[in-house]
Amino acid sequence: MSIRRLSVRVLSIVLATGVSLSPLQAADLEVVNEGGIGRTWAAAPGSTFAAPGYPAEMLERRVHVCLNIAYTLRKDGVPTDLELLKSWSRDAVNMPLSDGELDSFVQSSAMALSQWRFAPKESGRKVKPTRTSATLVFRGGNNLSHAQVAENCRVEDLLSFFGSDDDGKARRRIFQQIIARTQMQQDFERTQAERMEALRRAAQVSQ
Repeated sequence: MSIRRLSVRVLSIVLATGVSLSPLQAADLEVVNEGGIGRTWAAAPGSTFAAPGYPAEMLERRVHVCLNIAYTLRKDGVPTDLELLKSWSRDAVNMPLSDGELDSFVQSSAMALSQWRFAPKESGRKVKPTRTSATLVFRGGNNLSHAQVAENCRVEDLLSFFGSDDDGKARRRIFQQIIARTQMQQDFERTQAERMEALRRAAQVSQ
């Protein structure tokens, strides 16, 4: 299935389930540049920041990839409203990937990022919903460092970037829909697991 046909199907699911594709519409949303959320947010106790796995089908290409993905933190500290802002890729012969080839990297990044967990830095303090971003890196070899790959996806001013009228907006919307699909699948699996656990506990009580 092509990325364009996939995006149409995913968009219909997003609209049917009411998932917002405009996370910046909230008036009380604070926009913070990458790395700047440490003033009010910290890693949740016991949490680990999962790194995305390198897609197995792309290993032979030895591709370097970076993705800058925006996300929103609300009171539960779970990243939501994931949106691909910027991407860069080069294979062993210095060729960029097509959008379809980049799909697996986007999905892997979304799965990792949606597992991150945060908590307000000051316990009990009410914090504003925060919109920020993270750069995720896939290295296809040792000829470039992590920092060298990540530099290609740097967004210096997140608020200005959101407001810019650049040619990449339509493309980012397609990838946002792919990310939404990944998030919905993970939410479904988590809900199913919670229901099974509730049934197991109820069965134990009735014994």
